[in-house]
Parts: sequence; structure tokens; C-alpha cells
Amino acid sequence: MAKNVQLTEEVVGRGGPIKVFIPVVIALVVFALANVGARRRLDEHTTNRTYWLIHKKWALLEDQKVPADWMFLGDSTCNQGVRPDVLEPALGGRVMNFCTMGDMLTVNDAWMLSRSIQKGKVPKHVVLVHVFDVWNRGMTEKRRALLARVPLGWKFWERMEPKLPLSEEAEKEYLVSRYFPLYGESTTLTDWAVHPEKMFEDTGFSMDDRGYMRSDVVDERRVHVSESGHLSNLRKWKSPRLSKENVAGLKRIAKLSDKYNFDLYLAMSPIAERVGKDASYAAFVGKLRGALSRIIRPGRRVHYVNFDEPLSFPANQMENADHVNHEAAEVYSRELGRMILEAKDTDPKREDEKKKADEPEPEQDQGEAPPGDDDARHDDDAVDPR
Repeated sequence: MAKNVQLTEEVVGRGGPIKVFIPVVIALVVFALANVGARRRLDEHTTNRTYWLIHKKWALLEDQKVPADWMFLGDSTCNQGVRPDVLEPALGGRVMNFCTMGDMLTVNDAWMLSRSIQKGKVPKHVVLVHVFDVWNRGMTEKRRALLARVPLGWKFWERMEPKLPLSEEAEKEYLVSRYFPLYGESTTLTDWAVHPEKMFEDTGFSMDDRGYMRSDVVDERRVHVSESGHLSNLRKWKSPRLSKENVAGLKRIAKLSDKYNFDLYLAMSPIAERVGKDASYAAFVGKLRGALSRIIRPGRRVHYVNFDEPLSFPANQMENADHVNHEAAEVYSRELGRMILEAKDTDPKREDEKKKADEPEPEQDQGEAPPGDDDARHDDDAVDPR
């Protein structure tokens, strides 16, 4: 007959707050480290081209050692259309391409310029390049999500000018997307979990040390589809309706131009021939120049470049209706450089200055704008075309 075996009684230690606290702290530390690691990996190896581009352009800006002589700001048409290697011999000096995405609006242009100035890197010239339809775009929830790619810390949108009001819900989304990528970018991370080799693959995105992102893609079918979309919008809109965010960004850039004495050039993006040669495009761009001129008037430091002479390209040199390939980018950059120099040299007010400079007035500071000109050119109460 089997004997009953007495099991040793388990002694449970006394519980306490410290025993609960330590595992919680360890879990939080592991969670935080996992998010930091994921954030760093995603910044460099994300498969999202938009996220990658915004991160890289801001990193390039932050790492500037010397200021740009010519600082290009704008959207993705500029990102892959403006070639510093072509423009530097034409314009003279250091050319930097900090162009990002159209959905970042001119607000991001103003922030990048402000940040460069904060770091002591004041450019001599700023060129703003946007496709025509960017000016109508306002801030949406989808576009606010891109703010998480800007590396300026929590609530930077309240510290930078122009300020960008965010709802409590939008701030929460920023917090999650920026600091908790395990949740905010779970799609990419899930893909990596299923296919670990992708974590170490080259994204296929590249950018040179001046910020130019080369594209050799030609997609004529996509060009024709996007041409039709552009033409449909042009005939529907008829006139531009500048968003309040774009107006605020433009005013800020113009004020910085006055304060730090650099020239500002506004230019149009490359465009497909079918769109550029259509009467609706010429009409819209003409009205766009008029609307922008009511915000910041052409003058001694503000120049409108190719609004009257679109730089258009055939479909076999384009990725879509406003993005050129590497070959066409050389032509666009060369022609844009020529037009910039012409705008600078033929400005009537600049000619008047040259004449005044020959007069015996050594006490006058030629760098100062005429009395009252600053306020008239981009006063906060200027007429909003909307």
C-alpha cells in the first residue's frame, strides 16, 4: 500500500508596492527602448518614401556646416527637379535643395528657413518652388500626420512661426506617431516581422549631399492620367483660392527676407507640355501671380520668375504631370537659373537702386527698404484672395 507523501508547504513571501513597481518599471523601460530602436530604424529604413524624404531633408538642414548661398524650398516637384550641380555654375555659390512635399505647405518652408536662421545659417537667396495646385491646399488631418516627421520636439508647432493650431486629438496622434512607432507605424513593422530580411534591405531611396533626389522613372501612362487630372482641376477652379496656411507661411518668409536682407524668388514647378500649353494653365497661373502679389508685392527683394513662361516637358521625360526625370531636371534647372538671373537683373526697382547708388549719398543705407514699403508689401492685414 502506497504511503501518503506530505508535500512541503509553499511559503509565499509578503507582497508589497516595491514588488509590483519593479516589474512595471522594467516593462516600461523595455517598451521605451523598443520604441526608440524602432524610431531610429524607421527613420533610416522606412518603406514610406514621404516619411523618408521629410526626415532626410530636415536632417540635412540640421547638419548644415555653412549657410547656403541659394536655398531652395518647396514641394516634391522641386525635390527631384532642382539640380544643385547644374545651378551652382549658373548662379554662383552654394546651392541647397531642401524641398520636401506639397502637403507640408509653405508652413514647412517657413519653418525650415526659420530653423536655418536660428542655427546661424542665413541664406543669401531663397527660391520657393511649388506646383500650381499646392497653393489651394489647406491643412487636413492627413497632412497634420506628416508633422510627426519634423524633428523639432513636442509642441514645436506652437513655438515656430507661423503657429499651427492643433486639436487635442491631433496632438495625441502626433505623440503616438512620433514617439510610439510600435503603434503608429505598425504596418511597416508587421511587414518586417513577417519578412525580417526587409529590415536590412536598401529602401531604394537616395539623395545627394545637396538635397537633390534623382529619379530616372518615366511613366507616360501615369503622365497622361495626371495631365487629365490637372486640366480638370484648372477648368473647375478657374481662379486660385490661397489657403490661410499658405498665406501665413508666405508672409513669414517675406518678413524674414526683410529682416535678414536676402532676396526671395517665387517660381513655378516643371509641368507636362499638355498642361503647360493649355490656355487654362496660363490663365490660372496669371491669376495666381496676382493673388500672391497682393500678399507680397514684387519689389527690391521679391521676384516672380517663370509665371509667364512655363517650363514644360514631353511625357517621355516625366514620372507624372509635374515630376521630371533626371535628364529633364538638368534642362529645368538650367532654364530656371537663367530666369532667376534675368528676374534679378531686370527688376525695375533694382535698376532704380543702381542709379541711386551712383549719387553722392554715402550716409544712406541701400540695404534698407523705403519707409513704409515693408508694411505695404506684406502687411498682416493684406487682402487674402480667399
